[in-house]
Amino acid sequence: MITLLTRQDMAKVFTMAEAVQAAKDALALYSAGDTDIPLRANLPVPVHNGSALFMYGYAPGASALGVKIVSVYPDNPKRGLPSVPATMVLMDDSTGAVSSLMDGTYAGAHRRCGRRGYRPSRPQGQQGFRPLRSGRSGGGPA
Repeated sequence: MITLLTRQDMAKVFTMAEAVQAAKDALALYSAGDTDIPLRANLPVPVHNGSALFMYGYAPGASALGVKIVSVYPDNPKRGLPSVPATMVLMDDSTGAVSSLMDGTYAGAHRRCGRRGYRPSRPQGQQGFRPLRSGRSGGGPA
C-alpha cells in the first residue's frame, strides 16, 4: 500500500522541530559515511524552459531509500504554480516497493529551514520560529 501525503497532510504531520532533527540526523549519517547518494541526474526540458532533477539515495542505518524529483520551471508562476515543484518517493529498503509519495515542495522548504538553523523564537512550548538565515523556492515557508 502506498501512502500519499499532500501539502496539507505534510503541514499536519511534519513540524519544523522534526525538520530540524531530520536535518541533523541526515547530516550525521552522511558525515559517518552511512549513505549512498550519487550525483543528481538532470534532464533538461528546453521546449518548456524547464529541467527535471532526480536526487536519489540510500541510508542503510536509517533504512531510508528514495528519490526526490525536483523540477525547475521558471515560467510556472505565470500559470499560478511554484517554479520549483517537488515530489518525494520513499521506498521500503527491504523490498524495493514504493511506500510513500510526499509533497516534496513543502518538505523541501522545511528541510532547508532545518538545515539553515531555524530555532524557536518564543518561549518553550509556544509555536513560532525565527530564521537565522532565510531562503525560499517553490512557495514553502520563508
